[in-house]
Amino acid sequence: GVVSAVVVLAFAGFVGYYRIHQPAKQKQRELQARLSLERQTQALKESLIRDVEEIEQLRRRLPSRPETEGLLQAVGDIAKAESIQLASISPEEPTRLQDAARLSVSLRFLASYHQLGRFLGALENSPNFLWIDTMEVSRDQATGAAQVALTVSSMWVPPFTISP
Repeated sequence: GVVSAVVVLAFAGFVGYYRIHQPAKQKQRELQARLSLERQTQALKESLIRDVEEIEQLRRRLPSRPETEGLLQAVGDIAKAESIQLASISPEEPTRLQDAARLSVSLRFLASYHQLGRFLGALENSPNFLWIDTMEVSRDQATGAAQVALTVSSMWVPPFTISP
């Protein structure tokens, strides 16, 4: 009686361990692995969304169209705000790149060296992404002012999209 009860109990424990406990443990490990993978996937999605938002914030500082009119207006406005009297301002032909375009305008003006410094600072601090490609400065013999010829550029980049 007691031996058979111990054998039945040992058999029940053996069956319970290998038929119930082990599969449940295996299922738990699989669920934990799946949960970990889902958490990693979610973290990657959130990181990607943040990166796309950052790219879009930077892209908003670029011209909205692959045309120089907006750049011409922005540079002209900065010159006006800094009391720069432009002798000339003219757009250059956009340079097409693979999926983008470099936009440029050429300027010529006379200014004091302090005005030139403020103008360059205003270009640098513009909410638009601008850079100076070329700059020639010489002293105007008649006035002693800086005679400046420079090319200001920006980049047009199409909107960034992600397919789900």
